[in-house]
Amino acid sequence: MKFKENDIYQDLSHENDHYWQELLTPNGGFLIKLDEEGNAHRHGIGMFHQLHCLQMIRQALQARGGSSRRPYAEYTRHGFGEKEDDGHDPELHMLHCLDYLRQSVMCLADDTIEPPKRNSLGRGAIDGMITHQCRDSKPLYDMSRASPEWYRYASGNENDEVRGEGHHH
Repeated sequence: MKFKENDIYQDLSHENDHYWQELLTPNGGFLIKLDEEGNAHRHGIGMFHQLHCLQMIRQALQARGGSSRRPYAEYTRHGFGEKEDDGHDPELHMLHCLDYLRQSVMCLADDTIEPPKRNSLGRGAIDGMITHQCRDSKPLYDMSRASPEWYRYASGNENDEVRGEGHHH
């Protein structure tokens, strides 16, 4: 799938909420599976759980006062680690990132079936904290680390290194 900018998914206005809802199936992206006794239990599917989480982040941004392409955001520039100061609008960048993550989730189409676990109220809840089939991210870290140009801040200061620690999955 070729990724492309999509204004509908880069807009926090409520008039576009339905587009985000349509990313899920009518039942929210769940499966109903029977246990040994024939009791039905709702299970999640990784991709739909991930899309749901993006919707929750979007709703939190809406609640903070974002209603269009102007939500609150503070971010670090992708690539070198310095604060963005090159004239790009950080709020528009955040919305681009939300849309990019949506497309990434759909592209990866995580088909992990996520069984329910009992929550503190004794009800089945899907937290997704189970084994997922993941690609190995180590080659990407290795490739990036092997390229000295990617380690230095844009300032060119040889003593300033960008470290990847804390980003492993």
